Amino acid sequence: MIFTLCRAIACSVCIALIMAGKPSPALSSDSILRPFPAQYTQPQIYQAALNNAQGIPPLSSKITGLTIPHHLLAVELMASALALVRDQTYERIIILSPNHFHRGQTFFSVSIRPFSTCLGPVPIDIQATQQVLNNPQVSSSNLFSHEHGVQALLPLLAHYFPQVPVLAITMHLAAKKKDWNALMHTLLPLVSKDTLIIQSTDFSHYLTWPQAIIHDQETLHALALGRADDINLLDQPAHLDSKAAQYLQIKLQDLVCNATPTVIANANSCEFAAPQEPLPQETTSYIVQVYSPERLPSINLSTRGAPKARYFFGGDFFTGRYLTQHLANPAKRQKFLDQILNLTQGAPLILNFEGVLATQCPPQDLETLSSGQTLPPEKWQLCMPKALTLEILKALNVVAVGLANNHSHDHGPQGYAQTKKTLEEHGIMVVESGQITSLPDFNLVAWTDVDNNHPQKRDLLTTDELTILPEMQTHKPLWALMHWGQEGWPKPKLREKLLFEQLQHQGFSLIVGHHSHRAGELQGNTQGVVAWSLGNFLFDQPEPMADGALLEVSIFPQGTFWVRQIYLGNLYAQCFKH
Repeated sequence: MIFTLCRAIACSVCIALIMAGKPSPALSSDSILRPFPAQYTQPQIYQAALNNAQGIPPLSSKITGLTIPHHLLAVELMASALALVRDQTYERIIILSPNHFHRGQTFFSVSIRPFSTCLGPVPIDIQATQQVLNNPQVSSSNLFSHEHGVQALLPLLAHYFPQVPVLAITMHLAAKKKDWNALMHTLLPLVSKDTLIIQSTDFSHYLTWPQAIIHDQETLHALALGRADDINLLDQPAHLDSKAAQYLQIKLQDLVCNATPTVIANANSCEFAAPQEPLPQETTSYIVQVYSPERLPSINLSTRGAPKARYFFGGDFFTGRYLTQHLANPAKRQKFLDQILNLTQGAPLILNFEGVLATQCPPQDLETLSSGQTLPPEKWQLCMPKALTLEILKALNVVAVGLANNHSHDHGPQGYAQTKKTLEEHGIMVVESGQITSLPDFNLVAWTDVDNNHPQKRDLLTTDELTILPEMQTHKPLWALMHWGQEGWPKPKLREKLLFEQLQHQGFSLIVGHHSHRAGELQGNTQGVVAWSLGNFLFDQPEPMADGALLEVSIFPQGTFWVRQIYLGNLYAQCFKH
């Protein structure tokens, strides 16, 4: 009790002193010539990681930011991330680091001295440093002599980017969002497309590995949504050791570079321990991020924490009616396949299967269908040619399809049963309404809130139907395919929002929506994300009434996952109508 009280008093005094601040000295050539000595003096630790990273191909896309750890236990992650950008040219590197030991005179500290490292010198950016010192919440400090949030990175920077000047900044945990924003406005003029912002951050701290996994997943959800304000909702250090650094990274990348993060690794310190060592009760985790204004391809690092699997989810899939004649043309069909495979690289794909399979579909009067006349319901029943459809599904590596939608019973129970049987005979898993489907890395359930063959047509789901059975609650992530909403309207209405809340309460951490034929937004919170509508994957609806998106899911070795949405546009128009 006394210790806790004393610590609280000491912390209050420390914060008061920091807020009082002191004027920083002007930079002089005399002070600049005295480098900080190397904190890490054994080059072999870094050299081993650099040697292992030699085989990593550099990225050709412009990279404006990295988030990497500073624990030397994870030096392979640090070296591998920097290897991705080794061929790029930067005029300045900004390091955003936590202030681990709560030193310094103000909320934010900068180094006015260069650095010596075991792999060579690292100069400071004199002009940028002086400009930042004009902010009254920033002062110079000698804390950098032993600040591993900066020092651990410097040998790698000396190797990959010799002579590129560095602006090193530490952030005190007492700084609040208004202080982060003040620093952001100071940094904005110093950031350009030729600046590399390195966020030096370790993530969950002092938790058991199972607890760390939960916190990492919450952070990964926040990163998927890309909203800087969500970072302030996380706990420090349970989620990460510097909310300020993550917040500033997201804001600066968005405002200056129009760049978004791609998460390429998530690991726990337990994964770096020797096999014979007992698992520690307090762990640290790492989330490696790459920022670019371009959509980066899937990045496969040969390191611990790199994704063990990737899956893609697509929207409404249909090959009948107008599409059949186009897909029967080998050149047109291959153009479509190439466009998708260029994005997925053959990773497993999951689609919403709109309609039924048949050896020969009933004839349809396409001229009448396109005339806009009012037609009886049977004229809108969706049927797909079996052989052609199966060929396309196999070429795209479709591993599962959802049959919980408003067209899967267009040809009655017999048509549904035959479609399910045919798909399963060809190795494609069928996700049925309210039934759990177990894939290697997650469990998947599907529901439909609309059905053309139901007397009520829409708003069909009840609370009881969405109640998860005990056998569904396993150690694997629980995801859902939801056929809901209104055609032509990709945004959620109150009903969809309530369904999402109920699914989250049941433990679903990813919900993938269909039905609107339009691509909607990726939304959610730290407990889970929802793609309200992926629109059309392949459907014979022309622009501008329809478009679509893919949802890419990267699954990491510890079972966590990160998602991003990739806009497709209207593939029917792109591949078959132009």
